Amino acid sequence: MKMSRGLPVLIAIGLLALAVSLSPAPASAEQVADLAVTHTVSPPSQVDVNTGFLVPVILSERHFGPSTEVALATRTYTLTGPVECGSFSLGPQDTFVSFGSSSGISVGPSFFCTTTGVKTFTSEAKFLPRGEVMDPDLTNNVDVIIFEVLVVSPVTDTDGDGVDDDADNCPNDANADQADIDDDGAGDACDPFINVTIDIKPGSDPNSIKLGDTGSVPVAIFGTVKFDATNIDVSTLQLNSAYVRLVGGRNVLASIEDVNGDGLGDLVVQFDRGILELSVGEGFGTLIGSTVGAESVLGTDSVRVIE
Repeated sequence: MKMSRGLPVLIAIGLLALAVSLSPAPASAEQVADLAVTHTVSPPSQVDVNTGFLVPVILSERHFGPSTEVALATRTYTLTGPVECGSFSLGPQDTFVSFGSSSGISVGPSFFCTTTGVKTFTSEAKFLPRGEVMDPDLTNNVDVIIFEVLVVSPVTDTDGDGVDDDADNCPNDANADQADIDDDGAGDACDPFINVTIDIKPGSDPNSIKLGDTGSVPVAIFGTVKFDATNIDVSTLQLNSAYVRLVGGRNVLASIEDVNGDGLGDLVVQFDRGILELSVGEGFGTLIGSTVGAESVLGTDSVRVIE
């Protein structure tokens, strides 16, 4: 059979029309705008101000419409905190959307806050057709989450005794009991001295000492609820380089009395006045020594030296 010359052209036109009819119709702006975006965040409840923290975020895009339609859209995600913590932004990013399916991405912004306290963060996800303006009536394509994070100061325990350095009276020496026998703020574990309260020439004011005089200078070392003055090794005591006077060359002049009437024993010792190292004028007498347990003691009191 002889074929007409115009027939191939008609067949080609027919095939082209069929191809056109089988191609998916492009998605409308309304269909793309009807996308729903949901996302979740996993904020920590409490973080250290110095270490920063990660906020895991999962975005899930729920697409609606015929599954054959494909459109180009824009995804935007922001996570905003207070000024002292900063913010994170993902987008806008162009992405192809298959209607009738769902997909997701995971992001994990990190934050470093410069101050402590409760910090409020706002997480917002949007998904729009490219070039479109957000329609306030289409709220299903905006997902907002607000959460709080407590930012605290770092807890540092250098000596590992279970007490934070900020509260530890010996941050570099382990002392879980925080013992401070002299209540001077330095724990016994790191305090080189037990600071004791003394009274040179008890009952006198001012504590006058005449230069060149012989005899004894009495000094009271007060006991406290925490410190037993009777535990002092009298033979180790010195007052401005003068030792406790001896009786008969052997026995020290010392006694236990309640000088201040608080019901606690005080140690009263007599120092050799003739060998005190003093200068004329107002000054201080310094007592040093140790306890029977070899713990150093230190005490000072004012003196007035006259000629």
